[in-house]
Amino acid sequence: MFPIEDPVNCLVPDNLKEPISGSKTGPLAGLNFMAKDLFDVTGHKTSNGSPEFHKHAQASTVNAKAINQLLNSGATLVGMNICDEFFYSLTGANKHYGTPINCKAPERLPGGSSSGSAAAVAAGIVDFSIGSDTGGSIRIPSSFCGIW
Repeated sequence: MFPIEDPVNCLVPDNLKEPISGSKTGPLAGLNFMAKDLFDVTGHKTSNGSPEFHKHAQASTVNAKAINQLLNSGATLVGMNICDEFFYSLTGANKHYGTPINCKAPERLPGGSSSGSAAAVAAGIVDFSIGSDTGGSIRIPSSFCGIW
C-alpha cells in the first residue's frame, strides 16, 4: 500500500515516507487516514501549502493532539494533504503543488483550503481525512466533492 497512489493530486510533494500505525485496538482500528498539511506529525516538515515555508521549517518533534488521538484510537496515518497556501482561499488551488482533483466533478474546483483532504476521501484513497475549518475550509470542499 505504500507509497500511496495519488490519482487526484491530493498529497504534498514531501509526503510521509512510511505510514504511522495506530494502536492495534480501538474504535478506528484498521482505518487509514490522511491529514491536512497544517497538522504537526513527528519527523515531518509541515509546509502550510508553501514550499518557501517548508524550506525553512524544522521537522516536528511531536504530533498534533488530533493526530495522537486518532492514532491512539487505532487509525493509521498514511499521508499529508495539499492545502492552499496558508489557507487563504475558498477554491482549493495551490499554485505551487497544483490543485487537487475533484473526482466527483473533475471540471470543477475542489474548494476550500482542505481541498486535498476532501479529494482523498471522495476518491476513496483513505477511509477519512482531517482538515481544518475557520471559514469553511472543510465544509466547502466537502460540499464541492460530494462527501460529509
